[in-house]
Amino acid sequence: MSRILMLGAFVVFVSAAFMRYQTEAEVKQIHKDVARLQRVLESERTQTNILRAELAHLEEPARLARLAQIYTDLQPAEAAQVVGLSVAVARLPLEASEAEADVPAEGGGGGQRPMAVASLKENALAAAEEGQ
Repeated sequence: MSRILMLGAFVVFVSAAFMRYQTEAEVKQIHKDVARLQRVLESERTQTNILRAELAHLEEPARLARLAQIYTDLQPAEAAQVVGLSVAVARLPLEASEAEADVPAEGGGGGQRPMAVASLKENALAAAEEGQ
């Protein structure tokens, strides 16, 4: 009986040693993976910081103004050019009679009603008044 008990203890001991070795190998692999992911994360953070610095440089107002002056005829907006929505809508040049004359009937046939620009202007004025 002691031989069977010794054999059983030996099997348990060998199984425990194998399980410990396998677990230790898994832990080492996990540590390697964590170290690799930390390197990747640091690399991504560095790349993100580089891109943020590049974006800050590209969006620099003085640089953009200089490029706009070189490549376009654009000028900065003046305060007098900025108006509210109600003023912009009030300056719309179309009247209902002009809009009907400018809008052709659809499909080439008569009987179609043109879009009423005057009602659109009224709706825009009402929306502008609500927004104020």
